[in-house]
Amino acid sequence: MELTDNIENSDSKILTFSSHTSSDCGNGDFDMDDIANIRELSNQTSYMRPRSTKEFEDELSNLKKENFNLKLRIYFLEEKMGSSFTLDKDNMVKQYIELQVSYANLKEELEEKQHLLCQAVTAIEIDDKEHKKYVANKDEQIFKLQQEIEKLRTQLQDTKYEIDSGYFSSNTTNNMNNELEQKMKILEQELQSEKDNNISLQFVISQIETFKSRCDNMQKELQAKEAILETLKTENTALNSRISAYSIQMKDTQQKLEFTCKENQKLTTKIILEHQKFDELLSNYKELNSKYNYTKAGLEREHKEFETMKLEYDKKICELEKENSKLRLKIRDLRLKLDAALTEIKKNQTLAFRTQQHLQELRKRTHYMYK
Repeated sequence: MELTDNIENSDSKILTFSSHTSSDCGNGDFDMDDIANIRELSNQTSYMRPRSTKEFEDELSNLKKENFNLKLRIYFLEEKMGSSFTLDKDNMVKQYIELQVSYANLKEELEEKQHLLCQAVTAIEIDDKEHKKYVANKDEQIFKLQQEIEKLRTQLQDTKYEIDSGYFSSNTTNNMNNELEQKMKILEQELQSEKDNNISLQFVISQIETFKSRCDNMQKELQAKEAILETLKTENTALNSRISAYSIQMKDTQQKLEFTCKENQKLTTKIILEHQKFDELLSNYKELNSKYNYTKAGLEREHKEFETMKLEYDKKICELEKENSKLRLKIRDLRLKLDAALTEIKKNQTLAFRTQQHLQELRKRTHYMYK
């Protein structure tokens, strides 16, 4: 705008100067205002310079720097959130999934072992009851057999005593001895079989004891695994709380990123508008620069013409000043002569006034004389 105003002012002054020169050159006279306008025009033409695009370039570079800084901030935020937060989140999710899988496996294994342990305990209890019943029956049978053996022994001793005393005959005693011996053998065989059964039962009891100890160890392992499950539950709850906290933090960061993206979009639209404005201003500047170059070329031509005219006018002004000095001398002489003439005129006027008064007195006197 300043450039166009300067050009318009210079054009108007050139027109006024040309009009004055065309009108005054014919007459051969110059006014002092014309000379002042000529000097002002020469000063303005010497001070006028083309406006550079530095201001627009500075503004555009500042906007580009601001956009670049914002993009860097968004990039670093995305990198930070994508590297640290996503890695932590992935590790937490993997750890959470692994703990869930191990928790499910341990829980399933614990349930299976508890079921097997319950079955084993019930089977052991049933076997123990049956074994106790069997042992009690066998003890009763052994006790009965021992009683029968004692009876047979007493009978055998009685028969021996009777034999020794000669109470029975030899045939009957032999028969009775044979029967008693057979019964003794049978009872001894049964007793031996019962003892063998007792030994096998003792082996079964030892196996049951070992099984009980194994069950106790399994119970301890189950308790330890239950403790591990409790710790896993606590870790799971802690991980859930941390995951919820990370999800909240992720939502906050997503909101911040959305806000920064919106701000970046606003800035990009602003930069696009500024680019458009800059392009418009650049086109205007090019047009103005072309106009300026055109007017500058014209002004330079006119300035050269003006310089040549100025030299001529300076010569004429010097001649006019010389003539003016001569005229001033003449005017001074004429003023001196005029002053002398005026003094003489005043003297003549006083003389004429006096003569007129004298004539009036003479007229009055003559008038009185004729009366």
